[in-house]
Amino acid sequence: MSRELSPEVLRILRLADAKERRREVALRASEIGVFEFDPATSETYWDPRVREIFGVSPDTPTNYDLVMQAVHPEDQDLHNEGTAAVLDPNGTRHLDIVYRLYPLDGQPMRWVRARGDCIFAGDAPIRLVGTVQDITKEKMQEHNNEQLLYELEHRVKNTLSTAIAVLDLSRIGQTDVDGYYGVASDRLRAIALSHDALRRAEWSDVDLHLLLTREAERFLGSENKRLHLSGDPVHLPANNVMTMSMVFHELLTNATKYGALLNPGGKIHVQTSQTASGWGLTWTETGLTTPPAPASDKSGFGTILLNEIMPAELGASVTRDISADGLIFQISYAKTETME
Repeated sequence: MSRELSPEVLRILRLADAKERRREVALRASEIGVFEFDPATSETYWDPRVREIFGVSPDTPTNYDLVMQAVHPEDQDLHNEGTAAVLDPNGTRHLDIVYRLYPLDGQPMRWVRARGDCIFAGDAPIRLVGTVQDITKEKMQEHNNEQLLYELEHRVKNTLSTAIAVLDLSRIGQTDVDGYYGVASDRLRAIALSHDALRRAEWSDVDLHLLLTREAERFLGSENKRLHLSGDPVHLPANNVMTMSMVFHELLTNATKYGALLNPGGKIHVQTSQTASGWGLTWTETGLTTPPAPASDKSGFGTILLNEIMPAELGASVTRDISADGLIFQISYAKTETME
């Protein structure tokens, strides 16, 4: 004969059931798994989320040996020491370790964080209860942040070194402070523009046409139609952007002082090409009022930049030709194979 439960007992059971469902929903939402470990038998209980993290099927028996099969070899001592400490009655009785594991179903390596507390009967550990959480995304983000900080530190040092070199080389040909200040500050602004372009591109490749267009705005203003861009899109590696920004600044400065931009009817045509082995750029100035002067042997900043810095920094070659119409600069970059 069955015994009917009282309304109070039924209410308590419903509350307990609702509490358990809320716990399960919270665990699923947080993607945290629950485990239990019996120190006496080394047997373990894993809920479905822990089995998923370790890559173990629902019907596979689990024990501590199975755990260690998945733990990264370099982290096994860490895991064993953490487990021994939580089972030690004189220890903290609390587990909190981060380690790597290779899921047993062949999935990529994961970072996990295991937390738990041990239940003791006197000095004897009888049950370790805890959680396991996949923190791979957090670890990857942490790694990316570290790489970003390293890259930023490297770029700051490189930028400062470049700025010092620009200030030093800008003294060439200057006879007064105002002249030196003018050319030096303009070149430093070109460096600043390159960093703005890199920031907008999240420190990745930068579109060459976009870099040139932004530099040309400082020289042309509303007359931007005097610059014609055509050809293939070229994406400059991040470590080449600062050099090319300075190259464009020097070419535009020369065009303003001596070339196409000196004449209201002059124009600049820039055509780019992209190949599997590299890229090329042809800079043509037309509509000059006077025949272009032959290349100077004077070692000014622009000459040093095009003839020495570009080949060293980019591995690019530069040629300068004089035609009946104007000046033609050609820049060619080809990837070089590195020896392992």
